[in-house]
Amino acid sequence: MSVSQLRIAALVVALACLAPAIVSAQSVGTISGTVSDGSGGVVPGAVVIARNQGTSAQREALTDGSGRYALPLLPIGTYAVTVTMSGFRTEEKTAVNLEVEQSLSLDFTLQVSAVNAEVTVSSTVADVVLQRSDASLGQLINAQQVAELPLNGRNFVQLALLGPGTVAGRAGSFLAQGPSSEVSYRGSMSVSAQGMRENANDWLFDGIDNNELTAGGVGILPSIDAIREFKVLTHNYDAQYGSRGGTTVLVSSKSGENSFHGTVFEYFRNDALDARNFFDGPQKRKWRQNEYGFSQGGPIVRDKTFFFVDFQGNNIREGLTTLLTVPTALMHQGIFTESFPNAPAVDIYDPSSTRVDPATGVNVRTAFDNRTIPANRIDPIGKKLLDLL
Repeated sequence: MSVSQLRIAALVVALACLAPAIVSAQSVGTISGTVSDGSGGVVPGAVVIARNQGTSAQREALTDGSGRYALPLLPIGTYAVTVTMSGFRTEEKTAVNLEVEQSLSLDFTLQVSAVNAEVTVSSTVADVVLQRSDASLGQLINAQQVAELPLNGRNFVQLALLGPGTVAGRAGSFLAQGPSSEVSYRGSMSVSAQGMRENANDWLFDGIDNNELTAGGVGILPSIDAIREFKVLTHNYDAQYGSRGGTTVLVSSKSGENSFHGTVFEYFRNDALDARNFFDGPQKRKWRQNEYGFSQGGPIVRDKTFFFVDFQGNNIREGLTTLLTVPTALMHQGIFTESFPNAPAVDIYDPSSTRVDPATGVNVRTAFDNRTIPANRIDPIGKKLLDLL
């Protein structure tokens, strides 16, 4: 076996070892409920199957003696949930949307089966489900909101402001475009929740810690096209999310399914479309911004193995308008006789003439004649640097 073949084999083995960790880090939810008959009595031993309508992956559970069932740790997605029991008609609910960290309660009522029983299919797509399993408060930002709500710079952090108790952090701070900040470039804004500082938030990406550890910002800012949904937890959430005093943001990425889906995008901003800045003068400053990328997901082996990839680039070319005080043409020659409003001409002193006045005991200097520095006293290197202004 050649060296290249050995390297490929080692890569395949490494990826296979990583696969269980990747699966366990996915964002998950729970579907549970009660199965009863037409008279209201519970039905123990019924088979409950949840099938992901995108990947065809299935999970199965049996109802207990109280007719209860639970399907924990289901990857988020859209499911068809089927209940079967001998002597009863099969019941199925489709388009059941399971969201991140959701405990969805789904009850079934089975009818006695006839000789020629058929499957009864009902959709729950329009149902409003009340969260009864826990008292946590938060705001889910679903896939449609992520894709369609306008965002400045395609920064998903702005959507966290839809959650209760959240406000935008101070503009220009260390976490939001602040000077000399190694984390502000990851996003154009930060979030303050429950009155806490912006660096008190906890960011999780597919269940993995996504915090920038030195300052508390977002470690990796995913592309909008790679986010399925995310949830902003604000009050009474589980102890597993209690590592920080602010809010906890759970971001869930998209995944491949049995059908191919993808996007291609290009957003641009050009100074030809902008108004002139008041401080620009007669010529507008240059501004060219391009955000571009793609996403693609689909099956590798149908019903078994899937892929999803995405890429985003952001190029900004801009000119900066800055107000500066620069030397005049006479000052370049060492002549300081000019005066300006609220700035009269001042004497220029010879630094080499500094001495102690014997009468007063303080340092004194001699001013140059006519407020002019002799040409032979001007350093040639300093003169060349001055001429660059």
